[in-house]
Amino acid sequence: MKKILSLIFISLFFVGCAKIVPYKKGNVEQVHYKSYKIGDVKKTYVGNQIIEENNYTFKSSYGAVEAKESFTIEMSLNSDIFVPKDVKYDIIGGVKNKNGDLQPVVSLPSSPNFWIVLNQDNEYAGSNIGKSFHQKLIKLKTEPMNPKFKIVKDIRPIPGANFVYFELVYTGKSNDSVNILYREYNFIEQTIRPAFNQKLTYPVNVDSIRFRNFKFKVLEVNDEYIKTKLVSDK
Repeated sequence: MKKILSLIFISLFFVGCAKIVPYKKGNVEQVHYKSYKIGDVKKTYVGNQIIEENNYTFKSSYGAVEAKESFTIEMSLNSDIFVPKDVKYDIIGGVKNKNGDLQPVVSLPSSPNFWIVLNQDNEYAGSNIGKSFHQKLIKLKTEPMNPKFKIVKDIRPIPGANFVYFELVYTGKSNDSVNILYREYNFIEQTIRPAFNQKLTYPVNVDSIRFRNFKFKVLEVNDEYIKTKLVSDK
């Protein structure tokens, strides 16, 4: 009974009339990074990069959230809503607060027609029960109080855009060869991951190394490291 009275009391505190609108946050981002310049002399230990280059464009968006800690929204004695942490919940739109700021509206798949709204600090601000936002939001009691969410960043490549992401890694020296690994990356399931490897082998007494457009002068090489000078990248 105490819980029901508490719920009724808290439910009387409306956070204002609300109407759902599209929620779009994100932008196009460019990454352009080279770990080298012509004339560089570098000592690279086994397993480390000799060079790295990244040059690509992607679109970032913020279309989901995750609860930082699990919490419960108190509805009644038998129908509380449990929201576990580290689970992605879609942002289905936004509502404007009295200052005109857009607050994300989050869908809970386990509870159809029950949506929650976050404030500007990504804390639980209220709930909507029904199929539309043409009504007032109700702030329900939660345990713990004021649960916080984190916005999940989604990155996707832009179709047709140039994508360059690779590295050369020194993998050691054997009795008769110097070994280098070429590793290429790509977007895989919205994450940049290794997509292709090529093992490169050069004579142990090599004076210079050529791979694609890169030419290195070998100054010293042993089981522990390789010392090189970048002569050209064309």
